[in-house]
Amino acid sequence: MPACTIKSVFIKDYDMAAILAVSGNINQNNQSLRQRLREDTRAAHEQIDEKFGSLDLTTCTGLSSFLKAHIVAYAAIDVWCPALRDVIDHRMTLLEEDLSVLKTGLDQPVLDPISAAPHETGIRYVILGSQLGARLLRRQWAKSDDPDVLGAGRFLNSDDQADLWKTFVSELSAAPANGDVADDIIASANTTFDVFFKAFELTQRKLQDACIV
Repeated sequence: MPACTIKSVFIKDYDMAAILAVSGNINQNNQSLRQRLREDTRAAHEQIDEKFGSLDLTTCTGLSSFLKAHIVAYAAIDVWCPALRDVIDHRMTLLEEDLSVLKTGLDQPVLDPISAAPHETGIRYVILGSQLGARLLRRQWAKSDDPDVLGAGRFLNSDDQADLWKTFVSELSAAPANGDVADDIIASANTTFDVFFKAFELTQRKLQDACIV
């Protein structure tokens, strides 16, 4: 499996002159990498929003499905790109604590290994950015009248990495949108969205199979 070879967490640690040299030209439209990420991952992002938005987070079943899909996705990403373990371990702890409150079990299905070469910046764009979506979802969750559901809000209410996101996107805004490095980042971001999509589908199938049995 390819190793995660990015040098550091943030774009600023790259040799920006080298990135521009690889690109062969400067984007004539002055588009930033942040803008290109938003545009080139829009379809995958909307697909994920639709999937997870279909869950009723005010119920134990809906919230459990949401949490379990995230555990499955993060477990796959952890194997794919161990350099992100600092972020993933923290989130996995919150997810597992929430599932313990709901008493729905911690055993989860496992996704097939990811074959694409990882680029930490693209993966981090999806993971850190997901907190913005969580803010919207927790409004729905907060309307629950189930005390167990309301007691399982550690993951949805976690904002402790918000400052990382602000710093990260400011650096994306200063980075070039063109070139091989930018292409790799876009590809990894889209692959990460696909991991969450597959995790959602897999956990839903397992839930349906359990109901049939």
